[in-house]
Amino acid sequence: MATIVNRPISDNAGNSRALTLSPITLWASIGTVLLGINAYAMLRWITGPNFKPAPLGDAVIPAGELTALYVFQGLSIIAALLFFWFSLIKPWRRNGSVSWDGLMVIAFFTMWVWDPLTNAINHTWWYNGYLFNMSSWANFLPGWSSPNGGNFVEPIFLMGPCYIWFFLGPTIFGCFVLRQLRNKYPDMGTAKSFAILFGGMAIFDAVVEIYFCQTGAGAYPGVVQSLSLWPATPKQWPLYEGAIMGMTLSALVGLRYFRDDKGHSFCERGVDKLAISSRAKTFVRFLALVGASHSIYLIVYFLPWNLFAMKIDTHTPMPSYMRHEVCGKGTAYVCPSEYVPMQTRTSIPIGPDDPRLPEIVRNSQDGPPYSMFAH
Repeated sequence: MATIVNRPISDNAGNSRALTLSPITLWASIGTVLLGINAYAMLRWITGPNFKPAPLGDAVIPAGELTALYVFQGLSIIAALLFFWFSLIKPWRRNGSVSWDGLMVIAFFTMWVWDPLTNAINHTWWYNGYLFNMSSWANFLPGWSSPNGGNFVEPIFLMGPCYIWFFLGPTIFGCFVLRQLRNKYPDMGTAKSFAILFGGMAIFDAVVEIYFCQTGAGAYPGVVQSLSLWPATPKQWPLYEGAIMGMTLSALVGLRYFRDDKGHSFCERGVDKLAISSRAKTFVRFLALVGASHSIYLIVYFLPWNLFAMKIDTHTPMPSYMRHEVCGKGTAYVCPSEYVPMQTRTSIPIGPDDPRLPEIVRNSQDGPPYSMFAH
């Protein structure tokens, strides 16, 4: 990557000197800012009044479904620990230095802070409240406007680990696929290779996400019906989720795949010119990788996702342990649908029993007393 800024400036003595902003400096600065936001949101959450399990309501969850949730939670932890060991700890012990994948294990884990942003302007994704949680830090994220964000469930032992295996696994495997395509079809262009990669990543996301929805671990309460599978049911799944996440994972594969002969990605270029110790260089590289990976996630995934969230036209009734008093019965806000203008945490609430709403909307503000996911 070429030098981004290279212009002469004058010091107090009137001498001219060059100010150079290298890629490593730029991306490490971005990473520092994003980690600062990360720390701020987490600190406000831990020290605030919402640091407690989200309300479950009166709906009953079947024992079999609850067991499946706990098993899924445990498998997520095990998968994350394996990636942590083989990508960070083992290479570090063997070589005395942190590998590129080792840096990305931590960088991907810190991306977890942005997870609630799927609901930044409208409620489109909920987790099961029976998963271990202490509500979430949603209200403290930049750009958050939807009401009752403090009640949004963020499953600590499911989604924290998930951000390691869900992102690093496909990133490593995607690079393997690109190498195999290049070896077997040397004339295949980069665009075609990434088109194939995108298809595979979209399918991977679909398998994981549909499993979430089919087991009741999570649900998409609001979707664009014409672009979704199983619309108007608790298991509805938006096809655009697979496309957007497919693009995001493909971009992260590109971050890992296109590295120079020193193993540096585009955001790490110029680190060798820094007059600091090797350990400090490793830390600066980590900051740069945070800046690049988080930026990809925020721009490629959350930006288009929230554009779709503005157009949702289908909301399906959910059990109380999925709504956890974000909207609907027991709250001041009606759940979103095509009949409801988008509400913010500072707007005058439209209640779930507002007589101006169609009867079909008022009747959908409370889910069944027993899980709809088990049938």
